[in-house]
Amino acid sequence: VVIAMALLANPSLLLLDEPTTALDVTVEAGIIKLIREIATKYQMTQIYISHNLGLILETCDRVCVMYSGQAVEEGSIQSLFGTPKHPYTHGLFNCIPLPKTDKQDAPLVPIPGQLPLPHERPIGCTYGPRCRAFKGGVCDQGTVPYERVADSDQFVRCRRWSEIRADDLIPDREGIKAATIGDVVLQADQLSKYYEVESKGTMSATMLGMKEKIQLKANQELNLSARQGETLAIVGESGCGKTTFAKVLLGLETSTSGELIHDKQEVGGTGVQQRSQAQLAALQIVFQNPVDTLNPSHTVGAQVGRALRKFGITQGKKETKEKSLELLAKVKLPDEFYYRLPRQLSGGQKQRIGIARAFAGHPTLVVADEPVSALDVSVQAAITELLMEIQREYGTTLLLISHDLSVVRYLSDRVVVMYLGRIVESGSRDQIFEPPYHPYTEALLAAAPIADLRVKKRDIVLEGNLPSPLDPPKGCPFETRCPRKLGEICETTLPPDLMAADGHRIACHIPLDELQDVEPVFAIQQSA
Repeated sequence: VVIAMALLANPSLLLLDEPTTALDVTVEAGIIKLIREIATKYQMTQIYISHNLGLILETCDRVCVMYSGQAVEEGSIQSLFGTPKHPYTHGLFNCIPLPKTDKQDAPLVPIPGQLPLPHERPIGCTYGPRCRAFKGGVCDQGTVPYERVADSDQFVRCRRWSEIRADDLIPDREGIKAATIGDVVLQADQLSKYYEVESKGTMSATMLGMKEKIQLKANQELNLSARQGETLAIVGESGCGKTTFAKVLLGLETSTSGELIHDKQEVGGTGVQQRSQAQLAALQIVFQNPVDTLNPSHTVGAQVGRALRKFGITQGKKETKEKSLELLAKVKLPDEFYYRLPRQLSGGQKQRIGIARAFAGHPTLVVADEPVSALDVSVQAAITELLMEIQREYGTTLLLISHDLSVVRYLSDRVVVMYLGRIVESGSRDQIFEPPYHPYTEALLAAAPIADLRVKKRDIVLEGNLPSPLDPPKGCPFETRCPRKLGEICETTLPPDLMAADGHRIACHIPLDELQDVEPVFAIQQSA
């Protein structure tokens, strides 16, 4: 609808400001395909404003990188993604989870420091205070010119670009020790959550006050587990049931049937009001939007301290302040932040406070609900690395809920794929990202943008919308959109669980050998 409104005046230029940020990857792929077709048909120029470099790579011809109010680099997609010149551009690419990155052997490299406010911009290069290639007496002198790179279509605003090698901008880092995986701390067995809602019914029934109750099946017969120190990711489109499962786990909802065991205690049928102090402390959440989770009227210290007292970690004011300062140090914030209000913090700093509160009670499991989706690329890397660092220290299990498959691939140890309230595939990270795939997993992977010129992807765009959970298909939940549908059996019969490998399950009627024979969704081409 919004796209149609933008096209009413038959514009020659279409400005797209983060047009797909809040959308699932499958919906994003469809919207981008539509915009591309419209632009081609009407010969329309487009300007994308986005922090999603994968999306930029797949949709644009040229790109301009901005920092602190200035264009610092510009060029064609091929040249800028292939041979970036400015240290900030290099820094952005080092912050993105790509197929070559690995949380142990090749971790992300966050950009140090903070973006300066307009009145704080330094003399010379505005990126200088954060740049690993900064040189005093050169980079801090006068206005830095925006010059063309010889024999290239690129422009760059840097005095030292010709001297800098990409390796010089990455600090020496030893491989990070993997988190120790322990015993099972979370077990869901045939867990279901249904909501009763009123159907519209017939007009005569409505007039007589006869309103029929029907069930909305948000979660159906979920079977999954998570171990101590492990990161389990749950992925799927909006409406697939992943958030409902998190609500049941946290006690915001109670289950309809089945079991949900955490730390050897049944929690699925126990609401948050009935849970003990220890149970509340043991299960915590890092929310998607840090802006909405902090009280604007209370200082950081007051909000972190409240969590400590609520979980019974501290008693008196002195002890609470000491522990609060320790938590701030854990999340890499200096002591002066104790007295600040939320409006004085950046998005990344607010999310650090959210992490500090979540870990205040030494939880055994933390739900990370889209923890970096509302943040800029450079901040995402810092928050991602912080979460893993604290997880390793506390041995905490992370339940990652996300539609960003790049983050899922980087962070997770195991992955659960959900569709319309059911689990359609589960396995280790490597098993999920390689054949055999469930057809829905295959479409999810194909829809995810990847900011790497070497990666070649298959083109799979799902048609239609997610069916209503009020009236789900009788057979396979994915049969209405599946490009590989077999026929009547998919419409009438729930698919069996196929065991593809140890711990890798796929719920599908397609024979396992046919699923195995598909071409990988994406392949990395080796540089010449």
